[in-house]
Parts: sequence; C-alpha cells; structure tokens
Amino acid sequence: MTERFTALNPEKQMRIINAAYKEFARHGYKKASTNRIVESAGIGKGMLFYYFGSKLELYNFLLEYAVSFFNQYFGKLRAKPANSDFFEQYKIAGKIKLKAYAANPYIFEFYTKIFYNPEDL
Repeated sequence: MTERFTALNPEKQMRIINAAYKEFARHGYKKASTNRIVESAGIGKGMLFYYFGSKLELYNFLLEYAVSFFNQYFGKLRAKPANSDFFEQYKIAGKIKLKAYAANPYIFEFYTKIFYNPEDL
C-alpha cells in the first residue's frame, strides 16, 4: 500500500502528509474530507486512494508516521548527559520540541486533536 507513496519524491510526500495532518487535526477523522486533502496537496483524488487505498489507511499511516517522527526527535531525551540537572534537561527538551514543531507543526495539532477528542476516531 504505502510502497507507492514512498516511491514519490520527498517534497510531494510532505505536501500530502501535511495536507492530511492539517485536515485531520482541524476536523477529526469523521469529518475530515479527502476532497480538501487532495485540494490542499495539489493532487488528484484518485491518486490519494492509489497511494493509500482508503481514508482509514491514510489515517493509520499518519499515526505510524507521527510515532516515528516523535521518536526521531524525542528519543534523544532518553540518553541523559552525566552531569545535567533538571533545568538543563528541560532546556534541551524545549529546543528539541521547537525544532520538531518547526519541521512539522501539523503533527502536533493532529496529536492534540486525538488527545482531547479520542471519541472522534
């Protein structure tokens, strides 16, 4: 399923991913529109289903992608420097979070929506 998607150039992948995160974050799963996703991503609707098969498969892909994204950034916090105190760790965590947010702000909106509205899934 996602092999077709991962074969795309990275810029196009990110357009689709960001459009989908934005849509699901703002409208939840039930009210999310694949029409708005494809319009925002600048692709044809048939191509979205060619890459993912269904809205649910796209949503599941986004969940897996977000876990990988957060592990990439926040996995670094597990290894604490030997002489760092709480405030130093807090400062490091803040910098990592800011860098992650700059890389993909829609993932944060997406996770916030899931956290505060789990019944919407």
